[in-house]
Order: sequence, then structure tokens, then C-alpha cells
Amino acid sequence: MLAKRSNLKMTGIIKVEAKKHYLEELYDSLGLVKISDFSESILYRPAYSDTLNFLKINLYKSLKTGYLPLPVLQQLIKAQSYLDSLSSCLKLIVYDGVRPLHVQQMMWDSLKLPNHQKYGYIAAPSYNSLHNYGCAVDVGIDSCGIEWDFGTRFDTFDSLSAPVCEGLFLKTKRLSHLQYQHRVILRKAMHAARFYGITSEWWHFNYCSLDQAKLNFVLIK
Repeated sequence: MLAKRSNLKMTGIIKVEAKKHYLEELYDSLGLVKISDFSESILYRPAYSDTLNFLKINLYKSLKTGYLPLPVLQQLIKAQSYLDSLSSCLKLIVYDGVRPLHVQQMMWDSLKLPNHQKYGYIAAPSYNSLHNYGCAVDVGIDSCGIEWDFGTRFDTFDSLSAPVCEGLFLKTKRLSHLQYQHRVILRKAMHAARFYGITSEWWHFNYCSLDQAKLNFVLIK
């Protein structure tokens, strides 16, 4: 061991352990697991680790590693298995999953709108969100390195993003048949894993109800 240390000094090589991101330390302490440790197919592309999001703010800084509660990730892997059955090229993209309450507060405070208008974009921190328990995921699909077109990008908060309005948008050609089919395939994959969507965002899927999350999961602050 002494010789090894000496050789390192002689060559000028100093081994430095990379410091973990503070959110990784938080997630590890709460027993959350890395997506990449359980699936090489599911991609993590955090939308809030740069400024290409509706807030134009980098909230997660350098975080590049996705975490979820193990039961949620196990179900998400089933959604990936559904895509695998269609094509080996198809991979789920996770844009956002676990969202600590303090980040939710930062988002709420950063949105420059009257409070009564903010509810159309984000859940109020005082009410919590399924994201705060790691029980909601915002997802898309990658096909051989190309992100599918769903008619809007992730976190576009207008009516075109709403699954409930898709019939109308198909008729008026605001939504193409291909864009609609992409949404259908994403929903089928997530429903196969027993996630359920919401009426306003094609990308958002819940693992359970908020009451169930409060009973069975930890609020991530």
C-alpha cells in the first residue's frame, strides 16, 4: 500500500473522490434508488438541470442522476418493458421525477404570475405534490437517439398539451396523427405499468393518489 501511495506521488496523480450532489445525498439518506442501477434503458434527462424549461431557471444545478422510490421505479421498468415489446429502439425519458419540497417552493416563487394563476402551472407547495413523494413522473420517448414529437414540448402549458382536447386538435389539424399516436403509445406503456395520467399534461403520470403517497412514502423536503 505504501509503494502504491509513493508511485501516485511520483507521477503527480492525486485521486480525488467526486463529491456527491447535495440532492443525491438527500435521496440516498431517504432510501431512494438510482434509476441507472436498475435499468440501462430508461433515460434521465432532467429538464430542470438547465434553463430549457418554462421557468428558464436551472433548479437542480449539476444533478444528472435520476432517483425514484424503488416501488415506483419497479413499475416504471414495466412501462419500459412494454416499449421493448414494440421496438428495441424505444426508451422512456424521465424529464422529472422526484422533486423536493424546497425545489417546489423555488418553482412557485420564481413563476412571475399572480398566485391564483400559478395553479395552472404548478402545485402550491403548501398542498404538496406527488412529485414531492417521488410518486409522479414526467416522461417522453426516445427512438434511437431522437426524441419523439408529441405536438408540444414537455412543460408547454397550453391547451394543446391536454390529452382531454386531443380529439378536437386532430379534427382541426393542430395535432398530427403521428403526434397523437406517439401520445397513445406513451399512455399505453404507462398504463401497462399501472400509472395513470392527467387531463392537462400528456407527459405527467401518477403512481398512486396523494393520500396513498402520504401513507406509504416519505415527503422529500
